[in-house]
Amino acid sequence: MLFIMHSNKMIEPCKITVHAVLRENNLHITVEDNGPGMEEELLAKVRKQEVRTRGTGIGLYNIDSRIKLLYGEEFGLIIKSKRGTGTQVHLIIPNKWR
Repeated sequence: MLFIMHSNKMIEPCKITVHAVLRENNLHITVEDNGPGMEEELLAKVRKQEVRTRGTGIGLYNIDSRIKLLYGEEFGLIIKSKRGTGTQVHLIIPNKWR
C-alpha cells in the first residue's frame, strides 16, 4: 500500500512516477512528481530534519537514518528538488542481506 501526502498544492495535472531497478546488486527505487518542488534552502532543512510540514516532521529523516543504520552509509535516500519542476526521492538499498 502506498500513501502519498503533499504539503503544497500540486500542479495540475498531477503526475507521480515510481521506478525500480536492480543496479550493481542494489535496489534503486525512485519516486518523482511534477509538483511545486522546493527551493534549495528548504530542501537542505528537510534533509536535516529542520522543517515540518505535517505530522511529526521526522518521516524522510527517519527513513534515511534507519536505512543507513541497517545497511551502511552508502545506502539511504537522495532527495532532489527544484522549485517549479517537482521533486525526486531516490532510495538505495542492497539486494542481499548483509
